[in-house]
Amino acid sequence: MKPEGAVPRSGGVQSLERGFAILDKMADAGGVISLSQLASDAGLPLPTIHRLVRTLV
Repeated sequence: MKPEGAVPRSGGVQSLERGFAILDKMADAGGVISLSQLASDAGLPLPTIHRLVRTLV
């Protein structure tokens, strides 16, 4: 059962959450970080990281 007032998640919200997670990982790295390392740190597949980073740039 969903909490009262809960908003259903859509693909757009999930993409934003993932994008912010990637930005956090990049900030934590404090410099250069590879896409492979981002994928590992974020727990996301490499193609997803590539797509999201390409969108952020």
